[in-house]
Amino acid sequence: MSNAAGSSGPGVKFRILGFETGAKAPDAVMRALSNIVQFVRRLAGSPPPPWRTRLASDLTPEAIAKACLPRVERNLLENIVPFWIETTDTSRGGYRLGDGGRRGIVTQARTLWLFSRLLRSRYGTAKHASAADSGFRFLRENLHDPKHGGFYWEVEEEGAPVRTGKHLYGQAFAIFALAEYARTRQNQEAARLAEATFDVIELRAHDATHGGYTEAFERDWTVAKDRSSSYLGAPPGWKQMNTHLHLLEAFTALHDLGLRPLVRDRLLELIEIIGLRVARLDGPGAGDLFNPDWRPRPERAYARSSYGHYLESITLLIDAARSTSYDIDSLRSVLVARFDVAMSHGWDSRKGGFFESGRPGRLADRRDKIWWVQAEAMLSAVRMYELTGDAAYLAVFAATLEFVDRYQVDWQGGEWHNRISPRGKSSGDKAGLWKAGYHNGRAMIDSLEALRAIATT
Repeated sequence: MSNAAGSSGPGVKFRILGFETGAKAPDAVMRALSNIVQFVRRLAGSPPPPWRTRLASDLTPEAIAKACLPRVERNLLENIVPFWIETTDTSRGGYRLGDGGRRGIVTQARTLWLFSRLLRSRYGTAKHASAADSGFRFLRENLHDPKHGGFYWEVEEEGAPVRTGKHLYGQAFAIFALAEYARTRQNQEAARLAEATFDVIELRAHDATHGGYTEAFERDWTVAKDRSSSYLGAPPGWKQMNTHLHLLEAFTALHDLGLRPLVRDRLLELIEIIGLRVARLDGPGAGDLFNPDWRPRPERAYARSSYGHYLESITLLIDAARSTSYDIDSLRSVLVARFDVAMSHGWDSRKGGFFESGRPGRLADRRDKIWWVQAEAMLSAVRMYELTGDAAYLAVFAATLEFVDRYQVDWQGGEWHNRISPRGKSSGDKAGLWKAGYHNGRAMIDSLEALRAIATT
């Protein structure tokens, strides 16, 4: 059973804004970390330039990183990983995610990715390797379509296909997980399956005229006839930034395997689309849905600023640029603007954390705190510090971490709460067809590696 949102974990000797420090901490560190959170809370909602003003803090970036490291590590090792390792199905393969007896490609692949990524970190264990092997077996034997290629959207728990359409959102996570598994387990079968999935997407879905991809298909890769196979809700033929973000992520992982030159070409194409063509932030074109030629859909209902997707795009663009040696400085102004929009319109200056979304150019009106938005905010803040050297981004990381540990984390039941209401009430499933340990697991693992590098500079 989950505890009330906001309770802290056991065994804390001394806390600075929730940071575990040991028995004693210098007063100067306590004052400085307090200044960080107060600084962010005070300046959020101001025009963008003031919030990025240098912190009036005694702490260097190195000191901030050192203070955050043990807390992030505890979140990963004592909260996130223990929860998800218990979902491993050692008999059928895959993971039991409380999804009504059905298993979807999105969260099965995300969980496979989590355990595979752990093996590439300093935290990987034999138990994680076994969990990753279990996930790969289920993807290969039950979710993969041996006749037409690609992966079904959803199967029964024992593996019988239920929803057999092919949506590129699901295919992206399959490639992402398979590439990571192939990398960490040195598994050539997984690499070939990831490459074959890329090939069928290239053949059936790539838009050679406008760039990007058609997203929704029937089982045989004919274009979906209606919304029944367009599992993200958009009419067939429309393009979504959300889907293309995860294709960017998947192709980055595949490119890092060094298997196919064409992957780099498509990755560069996606960088240009996501980084430049859909960069109309908080104006009339803000939103997730586009026509095939990348003109934004005009309907007012679709014009929303999703702060989590803005922040997530920062991380995924930087990672893709690193993989391809793309000139990230050409995107710097776009990345800074995306973070500014999220801070100015989506940051909760009273409690901390980021709201869900709002109308373009206005303050957030959907004010729940969603788990994945907080995770993407933290990792993008670290990436922006790496890009700019501006310690204000590390301040946002520290303040968001404070909110997460105080409200979003379920320290008794494990994992992060799905959502937190403006009154602090937790709700939603912690595992299912849409929720796995991918967003927060990735944020914690990648942030730990970045913070460790910052702490030693």
